[in-house]
Amino acid sequence: MASLMQKTVKGHKYWYIVESRRVNGKPRPVVIEYLGTADKLLERLSQCPKNLNLKSYAYGDIAGLLSIAQRLGIAATINKYIDSRRKNFPKQPIRNNLTAGATFLLGAIGRCCMMTSKRGWHEWAKTTALEYLLQVDLGKIDSQHFWDLMDALPEENISKAEREIMDTVFKEFNLETDTLFYDATNFFTFISTTNTRNTLAQR
Repeated sequence: MASLMQKTVKGHKYWYIVESRRVNGKPRPVVIEYLGTADKLLERLSQCPKNLNLKSYAYGDIAGLLSIAQRLGIAATINKYIDSRRKNFPKQPIRNNLTAGATFLLGAIGRCCMMTSKRGWHEWAKTTALEYLLQVDLGKIDSQHFWDLMDALPEENISKAEREIMDTVFKEFNLETDTLFYDATNFFTFISTTNTRNTLAQR
């Protein structure tokens, strides 16, 4: 997605429209359009139609997560363990030009940014820059898409994929295991520990 960037040359400020692209494997701002000085930019804007409608899309969190996922090779790692057991289904299914690994990744990004069901995933995705960043039409990504491709990962392979991803995370980010943080968010209730009458929430 394009963004504005300012450069100062010989004491004068100039504006550019740039787009983040990978150059030699590293993200770099690439100039798409030179806008000139602030006065020149104002002149351009004053020539725009008065009834111009603009719409914004969530970008930062999406781009950051995609960048990390690409760095860790998450989709490719998951695809190594895909082995569909369904009849009339290829072992490495692709649906709507997305592999199972890419589908898992899209679901995970959705959970990171906005907790929603698989049925509601596309409505959320439309408010983001995902389609632009991936250059993929996400219009057909419904709950059935998720279920079909997620079903292609055998249960016994889940832990194998998790282990390889975690090994990559520890290696890539030079993490240590001398400290463990445990998130008990999903286990919190307002029910007193000493309440023995409750039979639903039990420790």
